[in-house]
Amino acid sequence: MADKKNRPERTDSTGAEVDRLLRKLPGSGQEKVQVIGPNQPGGAGGGSNKKKDVPQSEKKDSVDPATIPTEHRVLLWGLLLLCLVGVGLFELWPWDNQCGWRLYGFLAALSVFVVITGWCILAAFKQRGPISHTVAIILAFYGIVMIAHEVLPRTGYAKYGATWQCNE
Repeated sequence: MADKKNRPERTDSTGAEVDRLLRKLPGSGQEKVQVIGPNQPGGAGGGSNKKKDVPQSEKKDSVDPATIPTEHRVLLWGLLLLCLVGVGLFELWPWDNQCGWRLYGFLAALSVFVVITGWCILAAFKQRGPISHTVAIILAFYGIVMIAHEVLPRTGYAKYGATWQCNE
């Protein structure tokens, strides 16, 4: 098979058009991406009007899902499973969490839970894992709802009221 890079450009218009379109396909390494730097319009520093074309293959944000190590996927799913266990533990919280330091401890645990699931959302997005991403979003939503369930009655939003401090 002849080398594609050394192949002469076609002279007929249809062939040239096909070659031009093929060069634009992802993965061909020939397409160009416009990068705006700090000294360019729309960049942080204003300044020069020069535009820099960078081949698609040199983009730093593109991640091929096949190149993600298996350990990263296993770590993400392990963390998501721990978060699922955390959901059960929050439902079976053994201490009274109506007021005082126990309430603050419960809210701190929920906050850590939401931060961890937020990290899982970002990791799943970068790894392009739709199922793990969806599970992480659902878990984060659960944590936010649980925090709202504890905080909103204490701020006067709900019909019934609750206090932050215990009346001893």
